[in-house]
Amino acid sequence: MTHSNDFIVVEQMPLSQKRYQNGLLYISVPFNNNEIIGLDVRYFVHDNSDIIPTRSGFRIPVSSLHAFKKILKKKIESIDSTVCTYFSDRQLKACYRSDDYGEGVDIRYYKVSDEYTGWERRGLRFQVDDFKEFRERVLKIDFSINAIMASRIILKGNVVRKGPTKGKTSPKTLKKNVNNKGTNILDEYVNEAIKELMDV
Repeated sequence: MTHSNDFIVVEQMPLSQKRYQNGLLYISVPFNNNEIIGLDVRYFVHDNSDIIPTRSGFRIPVSSLHAFKKILKKKIESIDSTVCTYFSDRQLKACYRSDDYGEGVDIRYYKVSDEYTGWERRGLRFQVDDFKEFRERVLKIDFSINAIMASRIILKGNVVRKGPTKGKTSPKTLKKNVNNKGTNILDEYVNEAIKELMDV
């Protein structure tokens, strides 16, 4: 049985780019009231015993999962500014790139507002081989609750997040030790830490 606002990590994989050498890509399934609400894909920094979620990632709502899987099945070169999902003031797009950074697939938020229209820093750039492995891992996930719980990876360490900002004071860094006995007591804490970074 899951709890409200659980965050279940089902896959972890390294990324080949130098900027991602100090952590792993987490492929996770967030829940709300025992219902799957989507897929979270995010780079976590590993700093000794600290596990730090970053803005390098994205979240696919459950309503867009089928469409996202169809995008993943495409020939890589044909993924051209394809919309993965919509939010109130932005889209999540997947684009094949071949440029100074090499060949790969960029999955990133594109914001549309009166103040700014364009690409955001939030998202991930996959090298081609990384994208192929990512695609294989996502497409094999069984999104039934029992299967997700059975494939759960137990996090061990301190999940780090920023506390609330008071006035002009910088937010405190908060840490909470992740339960390593396989229970779900602190999964909500991980989910809340990521939601603070998403801003969607």
